[in-house]
Amino acid sequence: AGAGDGGELLIREILNNPDHRYPPVGFIDDDGRKAGKKIHGYRIFTSDDLPSLIQAYGIDEVLISSFKVPEARLDSLRSMGVCLKKMSIRIE
Repeated sequence: AGAGDGGELLIREILNNPDHRYPPVGFIDDDGRKAGKKIHGYRIFTSDDLPSLIQAYGIDEVLISSFKVPEARLDSLRSMGVCLKKMSIRIE
């Protein structure tokens, strides 16, 4: 979730570290100007696409890469039946 710098770092970490065992489907971003573009080959979707993605791919977890997501948006995601996980990437 989130197609900004945090999302890009997160997808790189997932792809480069098989211990994470998260098969990515794509990104969700509220900025409609990003919709349809790709990051590392994964499409950017809008929030409106999420219900159909959950159904089509059997998604049960959404990784949040930004701490700027409003709590109301997180509640909306939870109401769709997905578990939310915030991931932070430490650069040392």
